[in-house]
Amino acid sequence: QKVIQQEQETATKIAAQAFAKSYLSDLVPSVFGILSDFGYFYDPVERDIEEGFMPWLLESIDSNISQQHLGRLVLDGLLREVIRSREQTFESLSRQQTQVPEAIPEEDVPEITEDENKQEEPQADHDAPNPDDEEEPSAAPDETEDAADEVEGGTS
Repeated sequence: QKVIQQEQETATKIAAQAFAKSYLSDLVPSVFGILSDFGYFYDPVERDIEEGFMPWLLESIDSNISQQHLGRLVLDGLLREVIRSREQTFESLSRQQTQVPEAIPEEDVPEITEDENKQEEPQADHDAPNPDDEEEPSAAPDETEDAADEVEGGTS
């Protein structure tokens, strides 16, 4: 009887141990997950980045953006002043140009004959190109050949 009683106690203990293991197997990951979510377990490098580096980075970015904004404001002011100055200059020039010049008496104006007018014109070198003339460049050889083919009836 003693042996049977010990076997029953051992079976009861084994059953209790199996029940406790199955109960705790679900409980332990749940507890660790909750503790991790509340910040009890953390990566020291990640925490250092979040609490040390990121605030410093954000402050330096904010400072840089503020300096750029200030620079743009100064530049805008300078541009405004230059534009106003040039506008005033151009307005004064246009006023000067629109004023009627004094009439020159006819006796002071020399009379130029056609012979004198021809003598005053410089002889131009017709062979040298004039840089003031803006001529269209001639068509490329390929384009002229294509045009000739189309005239003759051939298409390319």
